Amino acid sequence: MGMNREQYENIEIPAEVSGILEKAVLRKRKANARIFAAIAMVSAVFLTASNTPSVYAALAQIPVIGDAVRIFHIGSGGQRSDGLKADMEAEEEKLRLVFSQNPPTGGQAADVPAGDTGAGEQAADAPAYHIEQFAAPERIAITVHGIRSCQPEKLIEEAEKCSYIKTAYREMLLDDSAVRIVLELQPGTGFEVTEYREPASLELRLYASPKQDREVWFIRSRKMEMSEELALMPELLAQSNGVIAGTKDGRYIFCIGEFETEEKARQAFAAMDEHAVSEYSFTVDHCKSSERPD
Repeated sequence: MGMNREQYENIEIPAEVSGILEKAVLRKRKANARIFAAIAMVSAVFLTASNTPSVYAALAQIPVIGDAVRIFHIGSGGQRSDGLKADMEAEEEKLRLVFSQNPPTGGQAADVPAGDTGAGEQAADAPAYHIEQFAAPERIAITVHGIRSCQPEKLIEEAEKCSYIKTAYREMLLDDSAVRIVLELQPGTGFEVTEYREPASLELRLYASPKQDREVWFIRSRKMEMSEELALMPELLAQSNGVIAGTKDGRYIFCIGEFETEEKARQAFAAMDEHAVSEYSFTVDHCKSSERPD
């Protein structure tokens, strides 16, 4: 049955329905107001801070050292480059790797200090890097590529000034343009990494982060000194995703996996190549996540 315009406009709406509609409209207006306010606040922060490093620094309570590119925990970044120099600066709770355009003379290897002429002009972008975290012991591995001038001993000495670092060491790599520094952390230590550009640097902020010690199971090789043989193992056993770890007596092992149970570790061990197991005396072992293996 049809309805003309006059009949439609004269339909009587019950009072309770009218009240419901008014409340719905009011709620919608309040919600929109909150959304617009939030958008305005976020926009203001980004518009103010995007081109003003000092604003970001004030918020983070850190000195102005460049534009913050990203803040993260573990991962990769930077730009492919070569011929850079790496230096370390340490504070009580911070470590900073600073990169400069200062290639060594005469084609020196990255760890040869001869011909080092100082800081030079700082690089605009961080070189390609990779940040990893491991347990047993709790440690951070920082790998930076494209470095032709640095003094690893000075990097280590500077890193150990930080109260959150238990010890540090350089891990040998077969790539002569890459540097890998391993930082063993004090128990209950957390960290955050910030990449900066113009000038380029990586800043590692360390802080107290209480956490429960846990049992870690892994597959380990026989003990070795830090050597080319040990450095070659990540390539020989690339499918294992193994890493180098320090032992309590100051030597090193090639370590595969961080398993929660002995059963899982033994299952992985059973799938390994028998020749590799025999040659490097691989066994299943375990220790606390904060400890070095025996």
